[in-house]
This record gives sequence, C-alpha cells and structure tokens, in this order.
Amino acid sequence: MTSIEILDKKNQLVKRNADIISGAKSEVRELTAEENAEFEANELEIRNLDAEQDKLNRELEINTNKKISIDRNMEKNDFIIRSLSEAYKAGQKDNIKVTRAFSVADEGSDVVPVDLLNEVIMPLREDYLFGKLPVRVMSGLVGNPQIPVYARGNKAAHVAENETAPQATGSFSNISMAPHRISAFCTISKQFLLQAVPAAQDAIVRDLSMQIWDTIEETLLSDDAATEKAPAGLLYGKTPEEVWTYKDLVDFEADLREKKFKNVSFAISPRAEAWAKSTIKGTNATGMIEENGNVDGISTVVTSSIEPNQILLADWSNLLIGFWGDMTFQFYEDFQLAKDNLVGIVINGYWDAKLARTDALAVAEVTDPEA
Repeated sequence: MTSIEILDKKNQLVKRNADIISGAKSEVRELTAEENAEFEANELEIRNLDAEQDKLNRELEINTNKKISIDRNMEKNDFIIRSLSEAYKAGQKDNIKVTRAFSVADEGSDVVPVDLLNEVIMPLREDYLFGKLPVRVMSGLVGNPQIPVYARGNKAAHVAENETAPQATGSFSNISMAPHRISAFCTISKQFLLQAVPAAQDAIVRDLSMQIWDTIEETLLSDDAATEKAPAGLLYGKTPEEVWTYKDLVDFEADLREKKFKNVSFAISPRAEAWAKSTIKGTNATGMIEENGNVDGISTVVTSSIEPNQILLADWSNLLIGFWGDMTFQFYEDFQLAKDNLVGIVINGYWDAKLARTDALAVAEVTDPEA
C-alpha cells in the first residue's frame, strides 16, 4: 500500500469506530459483543497501518540518504575532472592539487572542498585488508618522522609498607619513516575532458585510487626487502611455521600470545581458508577450525594478496602506514599521445609503512607433511 492508501484506510477505520461509540451513546447503552469485537479489530488494523507507514518512512529516509551520498560523491568527482578539464583548456600542465576548494561560476557562490586522499583514497581502503584490520594510518606527515616505540621493562611488584618500589626499566626507541613515491597513470581523450559525465569521472578517480591500494597491499604482504623505491614487505626475513593440524595452529597462536600481544587477528589466503573450513577442531569433532568467518574464534580477513596457503597472525595496531602531503594529478602529453588525441593523467603520492614491533606479526604456512 502507498502512504495515501494507508491514510485513507485509517480514516475509514477511525470514522467507523467513532460511529460505533456515537451510536451506543445515543441509545444510552454499552457496546454489544459484536460492536466491541469490531471496534477492537479496527484498532488493531489501525496500529498495523501505523507500523506499515513507519516502515515506508524509514525506507524513504534510507533511500534519500543513499541518494544524497551518491550525489555528493558524484559532485566531488565532478569538481576534480572539471578542474582538470579547465586547467587543460587553459594550457596548464603543472601539478593540480585537488585538496583546494573549487568554485564554479554557474553554481553561484558554492565552494566544495575536494580532498582526494581523505575523501576518495582513504574510504576506498575499506575494500582492502588494511581497512578491515586495526591498522594505524597517519596522513599529513612532514620530513622523516621518528615514531617512538616503548619497550616494557620490569613489572610492578608487591612490596612491604616501607620497602623501596622497584624501578621501571622500560625504554623508548624509535622507528624512522621516509616517503616513497607511489604513482599510477592513465590516458583519456581530450574530448572526454571537455564532455566528461559523472559516471565516467567516478570511474577514473576510483580506478587510479584502486591502483594505489593494490600496490600498497601487495607490497606490504610480500617478503621483499626494502629498496630506495619501496618499503620492505611485512614478511621480509620471516620464516613461516608449518601447520597442518589444529594443534599446530593453536601452538602457532600461543607463540605470539606469549609475547603479550592480546588483540590479534588473522589474515589468510583463500587456500588456507579452504583448509581451515575442512579441518576438524580438536579430537572430539566439535567443529571446524573456521566457523562463521573466524579462525579458531579469532577475527579473520581473507586476502588473495598473500602467497597461497599462508596464514598471518598479528597485533595489527603495530602496523603504521603514513602518507606525506597531498595526492596530486598531473597532465602528461607527448607526440605519441597527441597524435591519438589523448592526454595522460598521472596520480602521485608518497607513503611508507613500518611495524612498530617486528615480533607483532607471525607467519605460518599450511603444509601437508605427507605431500
């Protein structure tokens, strides 16, 4: 039923109940059993209609909010591409920082800020491993910051009333972070820049942003050594433990937990997930290792960016990902592109990542000893 139909039906029921009461009052009598039953039935139907109207209102509010969100995203991306188009028509080939506000004459005095890093790239992170785990992301870094790391020393102790308290011997060290350039490139026709539609604009921004996060995830989940161009992978220098049984897995968990890491989560490959779903937990057939999306009851994220059969267990709050400055778009045009009526657009940014404590992450590999 529509809102108008619900309202019309309610008005009819309310009027009918009013007539029932009015008739009994005019005859100075109580309601008959039939009238009372009809009155209560009408009241119940009125309440049901109210509930149906509330449901319609909530659905309308949800759809309205979705439309507003979509409109806002299209508006942000529209300003990005429009600014690129205007800059190109004006012959500007320098970097265009899209974190500044753009004012468009045909929209009056409205000024909409467009922040590529925080409004496009960071929200897209939720589609990736590092958006589903409690990783610490820092933006706006300057220089080569030193991130302090505290190592606990002696614990507190029970002492007598007048006994000297034990001295805490914890110490601070630091990890250094330095910017590494990350970049992606695409070509667009000059006509597109002049006639771009919102859907196409959104596709460009999203594609370039996804290339950024694809590269970040693949780099960090590798065992590559650090280079001048890129930071080291999280698995560099780590030898995977072999697991095949449930006991192997819980021993692997215990090794990390004994180092005082409590808030740990798994990141596993699809092949390792298949093993966990098909392997019985314990010897009493009490269930599978993975149930309801969790491995051994621990929060788990599945990713194809790590090697097949790999299992990572970590306190992910120790992983720091930093960004320097603003992401920028830059035009690029040469003879090869110009003869095909194309313009290149490059996205550039600077990032780094480090584990505050290298022992906060452990790696295992599902290995069949009889294979």
